[in-house]
Amino acid sequence: MSPIITVVAAARPGSKLEELARVSTEALHGNGFRLRAVPLHQLPESALLAGDADAPTLRWTRRLLTGSAGVVLITPCYEAPMSRLVRTWLELMPPLRGPVQVVGLGATQAQASGVDYAARRLLREHGAQRIAPACFVRDRSLESTVDGWSLGGAAQEHLAAALGVFREELASAA
Repeated sequence: MSPIITVVAAARPGSKLEELARVSTEALHGNGFRLRAVPLHQLPESALLAGDADAPTLRWTRRLLTGSAGVVLITPCYEAPMSRLVRTWLELMPPLRGPVQVVGLGATQAQASGVDYAARRLLREHGAQRIAPACFVRDRSLESTVDGWSLGGAAQEHLAAALGVFREELASAA
């Protein structure tokens, strides 16, 4: 089975976005999917800024993406539908082939309202044909813990429901 790629636009390890990635990965992994993570903060910033698609790590992510069954994009949505880091990365990648799920993190209702429409438009520009409805998680639903962050129960259920729709997209694409 081809893997699902989880692309995390966290600026640093231990962030709220990493907690969303962890919960998403657990939810999908528990359903028998094989997952591969692409933490964008570990990619060479110089290659991303210069648009150097031939940098070894970016070639690796292109190969992963080309052979994937689907993609989960975990991104902040404070200013735009997706982080600039995700948009830059998408510009350097081949067209998206399998189903795509956006998990956005933000603070306000206005950000929640626009994320699905704006993300869908951006992803279509990058070749995506099957896009599950975006899942928006409010940053206040994550609580600080000794080990980092913890996603609250209602937000976990919301994320699990969104990933359920994504799983249906994966099944119908197969």
